[in-house]
Amino acid sequence: MKNLKTAFALVIGAAFLFGCGKYEEGPGISLRTKKMRVTGEWELDELVIDNENITSDINFYEIEFTSDNEFTERGQIEGFETFTFEGDWDFSGDKEELELEYDDGGRVDMKIIRLTNSELWVEISDDFDFDGNDELQEIKMNKK
Repeated sequence: MKNLKTAFALVIGAAFLFGCGKYEEGPGISLRTKKMRVTGEWELDELVIDNENITSDINFYEIEFTSDNEFTERGQIEGFETFTFEGDWDFSGDKEELELEYDDGGRVDMKIIRLTNSELWVEISDDFDFDGNDELQEIKMNKK
Protein backbone atom coordinates (compact mmCIF):
# COMPACT_ATOMS: atom_id res chain seq x y z
CA MET A 1 0.00 0.00 0.00
CA LYS A 2 2.86 2.35 0.84
CA ASN A 3 4.42 1.75 -2.61
CA LEU A 4 1.10 2.58 -4.25
CA LYS A 5 0.88 5.88 -2.36
CA THR A 6 4.47 6.72 -3.29
CA ALA A 7 3.83 5.93 -6.97
CA PHE A 8 0.66 8.01 -6.94
CA ALA A 9 2.51 10.94 -5.33
CA LEU A 10 5.23 10.72 -8.01
CA VAL A 11 2.66 10.70 -10.82
CA ILE A 12 0.86 13.74 -9.36
CA GLY A 13 4.17 15.50 -8.80
CA ALA A 14 5.21 14.88 -12.41
CA ALA A 15 1.85 16.18 -13.65
CA PHE A 16 2.39 19.39 -11.66
CA LEU A 17 5.94 19.76 -12.91
CA PHE A 18 5.23 19.14 -16.59
CA GLY A 19 1.77 20.71 -16.67
CA CYS A 20 2.84 23.97 -15.06
CA GLY A 21 2.69 27.06 -17.14
CA LYS A 22 4.81 30.14 -17.05
CA TYR A 23 2.44 32.37 -18.95
CA GLU A 24 2.08 36.00 -17.85
CA GLU A 25 -1.49 35.43 -16.65
CA GLY A 26 -1.11 31.82 -15.52
CA PRO A 27 -2.14 29.36 -14.42
CA GLY A 28 0.82 28.46 -12.25
CA ILE A 29 -0.17 24.82 -11.95
CA SER A 30 -2.36 22.55 -14.07
CA LEU A 31 -2.97 18.82 -14.13
CA ARG A 32 -3.65 19.00 -17.88
CA THR A 33 -0.83 19.27 -20.38
CA LYS A 34 -0.57 22.41 -22.48
CA LYS A 35 -1.60 20.44 -25.55
CA MET A 36 -4.69 19.10 -23.76
CA ARG A 37 -5.63 22.65 -22.76
CA VAL A 38 -5.18 24.05 -26.29
CA THR A 39 -7.07 21.22 -28.00
CA GLY A 40 -10.73 22.04 -28.60
CA GLU A 41 -13.02 24.71 -30.03
CA TRP A 42 -12.49 28.33 -29.00
CA GLU A 43 -14.68 31.38 -29.63
CA LEU A 44 -13.74 35.04 -29.49
CA ASP A 45 -14.44 36.92 -26.28
CA GLU A 46 -12.43 40.09 -26.96
CA LEU A 47 -10.21 41.52 -29.71
CA VAL A 48 -8.07 44.60 -29.10
CA ILE A 49 -5.82 46.00 -31.84
CA ASP A 50 -3.31 48.67 -30.82
CA ASN A 51 -5.31 49.41 -27.64
CA GLU A 52 -8.61 49.78 -29.54
CA ASN A 53 -11.30 47.23 -28.67
CA ILE A 54 -12.90 46.15 -31.96
CA THR A 55 -14.82 43.14 -30.64
CA SER A 56 -18.13 44.69 -31.76
CA ASP A 57 -16.87 44.69 -35.40
CA ILE A 58 -16.53 40.90 -35.36
CA ASN A 59 -19.75 39.00 -36.16
CA PHE A 60 -18.13 35.75 -35.08
CA TYR A 61 -14.72 34.16 -34.80
CA GLU A 62 -13.81 30.64 -33.74
CA ILE A 63 -10.81 28.39 -34.04
CA GLU A 64 -10.54 24.68 -33.42
CA PHE A 65 -7.24 23.02 -32.51
CA THR A 66 -7.19 19.24 -32.91
CA SER A 67 -4.97 16.81 -31.01
CA ASP A 68 -3.29 15.83 -34.29
CA ASN A 69 -2.00 19.43 -34.65
CA GLU A 70 -4.44 20.68 -37.27
CA PHE A 71 -6.61 23.76 -36.96
CA THR A 72 -9.66 25.30 -38.62
CA GLU A 73 -10.29 29.02 -38.24
CA ARG A 74 -13.69 30.53 -39.13
CA GLY A 75 -15.08 33.99 -38.79
CA GLN A 76 -16.73 37.04 -40.20
CA ILE A 77 -15.79 40.67 -39.80
CA GLU A 78 -18.63 43.16 -40.22
CA GLY A 79 -18.92 44.12 -43.89
CA PHE A 80 -16.84 41.20 -45.17
CA GLU A 81 -17.52 37.64 -46.33
CA THR A 82 -17.26 34.70 -43.95
CA PHE A 83 -13.78 33.17 -44.04
CA THR A 84 -12.41 29.71 -43.31
CA PHE A 85 -8.72 28.86 -43.08
CA GLU A 86 -7.04 25.57 -42.27
CA GLY A 87 -3.55 24.44 -41.48
CA ASP A 88 -1.24 22.91 -38.91
CA TRP A 89 -0.33 24.18 -35.45
CA ASP A 90 2.38 23.47 -32.95
CA PHE A 91 4.07 25.00 -29.96
CA SER A 92 7.28 26.96 -30.33
CA GLY A 93 9.47 28.97 -28.00
CA ASP A 94 9.45 26.39 -25.18
CA LYS A 95 5.63 26.13 -25.50
CA GLU A 96 5.22 29.85 -24.92
CA GLU A 97 3.88 30.42 -28.44
CA LEU A 98 1.42 28.82 -30.82
CA GLU A 99 2.72 28.60 -34.37
CA LEU A 100 0.02 28.43 -37.06
CA GLU A 101 1.09 27.28 -40.54
CA TYR A 102 -1.75 27.96 -42.99
CA ASP A 103 -2.37 25.64 -45.94
CA ASP A 104 -1.95 28.66 -48.27
CA GLY A 105 1.61 29.18 -46.99
CA GLY A 106 0.98 31.92 -44.44
CA ARG A 107 2.22 31.75 -40.89
CA VAL A 108 1.25 33.42 -37.61
CA ASP A 109 3.00 33.20 -34.25
CA MET A 110 0.81 33.78 -31.21
CA LYS A 111 2.42 34.53 -27.85
CA ILE A 112 0.41 32.73 -25.16
CA ILE A 113 -0.52 35.06 -22.30
CA ARG A 114 -3.00 32.79 -20.51
CA LEU A 115 -3.88 29.14 -21.12
CA THR A 116 -6.38 27.35 -18.93
CA ASN A 117 -8.86 24.64 -19.83
CA SER A 118 -11.47 27.34 -20.55
CA GLU A 119 -9.47 30.48 -21.47
CA LEU A 120 -6.88 31.19 -24.15
CA TRP A 121 -5.36 34.67 -24.35
CA VAL A 122 -2.78 35.39 -27.05
CA GLU A 123 -0.90 38.34 -28.52
CA ILE A 124 0.09 38.68 -32.15
CA SER A 125 2.48 41.37 -33.36
CA ASP A 126 2.57 41.66 -37.14
CA ASP A 127 2.15 44.07 -40.05
CA PHE A 128 -1.35 42.91 -41.00
CA ASP A 129 -2.23 45.99 -43.08
CA PHE A 130 1.20 46.09 -44.79
CA ASP A 131 1.90 49.72 -43.84
CA GLY A 132 5.35 48.89 -42.47
CA ASN A 133 4.23 49.14 -38.84
CA ASP A 134 3.54 46.18 -36.59
CA GLU A 135 0.12 46.05 -34.97
CA LEU A 136 -0.43 44.41 -31.61
CA GLN A 137 -3.49 42.17 -31.50
CA GLU A 138 -4.66 40.98 -28.10
CA ILE A 139 -7.14 38.14 -28.41
CA LYS A 140 -9.11 36.56 -25.58
CA MET A 141 -11.04 33.36 -26.29
CA ASN A 142 -13.24 31.00 -24.31
CA LYS A 143 -13.60 27.29 -24.92
CA LYS A 144 -16.96 26.31 -26.40
